[in-house]
Amino acid sequence: MLRLSERYPVIARIPADHYLRIHRWCAAHDVGHGGTADHVYDAPSGGAINVWSEPWDTRDGRARSELRGTYYHERDDGLPQGAVLEAAARALAEGREPRGLHDMTGLSGSEEILPARTCLVVWSPGRLREHAWTAAQARAHFAALYRRVIGVPLPGEPL
Repeated sequence: MLRLSERYPVIARIPADHYLRIHRWCAAHDVGHGGTADHVYDAPSGGAINVWSEPWDTRDGRARSELRGTYYHERDDGLPQGAVLEAAARALAEGREPRGLHDMTGLSGSEEILPARTCLVVWSPGRLREHAWTAAQARAHFAALYRRVIGVPLPGEPL
């Protein structure tokens, strides 16, 4: 199975806990629950962050809104995709509750597996080219999001 970083461009390498903070911030600014320019995210529990062109606070806004693309995370420590879920499944197969599984992204790890220290942020553009962002546009947006949520420039960005 190909890793996401083998299929899509990597736009950043960041501390894993920063991605988790950004994911939580995006979940709190869900596209369907607000009318500000910050409410353009759909961040399901698995860790992906979909970016939409505008909030869905009105029927017209939802109709006009187009998917720009999706940020995905990938552990940057050589563990295969799904390692945390496999460890949890192994625990269940052994008849015990998985210990310490805190999030479904697999970044924070569990008592079954070590947490990730860093992760890659991968960009998958939306399907419609006229609305989808390029990797450069996605990186610029992610850099601004990173600065807003984390409070410092994205690693590799100028101060």
